[in-house]
Amino acid sequence: GYVLTNAHVVDGATKIYVHLTDGRRFRAEMRGSDDIVDVAVLRIVPDDDVDATTMEEHERSMSNLPVARLGDSDRMEVGQFVTAIGSPGGLDNTCTIGIVSGLKRCPKVVGIPDKLGVLDYIQTDAAINQGMICS
Repeated sequence: GYVLTNAHVVDGATKIYVHLTDGRRFRAEMRGSDDIVDVAVLRIVPDDDVDATTMEEHERSMSNLPVARLGDSDRMEVGQFVTAIGSPGGLDNTCTIGIVSGLKRCPKVVGIPDKLGVLDYIQTDAAINQGMICS
């Protein structure tokens, strides 16, 4: 399974674990990240000390991972509803909603002047809080 998260959450982490709301926990490895858009892709992997029985349990546990359907930012319009889901500041299972208030914004306009590049950003009024950084 693959997990999409924020790059700042896993930046510099030596061990990464994915915790699901149903109590399952998986070890993960970073497969790639982009600091400019603050996105990281993780891959769920077996623990280091896995034997054949534990591997079967791991595979069975991964058989029904939740899947989030991602939208297409090229089709997004001002006024559409958006949702931000996460665990900011150590709070579990937070969810905020808002609307798209602007498209093709430069980093300075949306409050992130340190994110240089040629990318345009989506502006939203959904409350988005910085998450905790892994150790």
